[in-house]
Amino acid sequence: MFDQANPVELKGVVKSWEFVNPHSWLVMTVQREGQAVDFAIEGSSVNTLVRQGFHNESFMPGEEVTVVLSPLRDGRRGGAFVRATKADGTTLSMSPTPN
Repeated sequence: MFDQANPVELKGVVKSWEFVNPHSWLVMTVQREGQAVDFAIEGSSVNTLVRQGFHNESFMPGEEVTVVLSPLRDGRRGGAFVRATKADGTTLSMSPTPN
């Protein structure tokens, strides 16, 4: 479902952060060819995310963020979360050692 061999970096603004089970969702708005488009980025379960330092306020609407994701193979706007860098330089990652 996800193309892990070809990660994509997106810079945009957080639209919503759903810190829920069974999978979390980060929706961000990105400018593409002068148009605002939304990307739905799937993350792990709350339990897994908490162990990596995430919480229900990890991403706030309106916050600028750069996200690396494994894109959907079918070309839709979305993918699997790999890591995010917030405007203040904070990095959140699915790996205990962000790469």
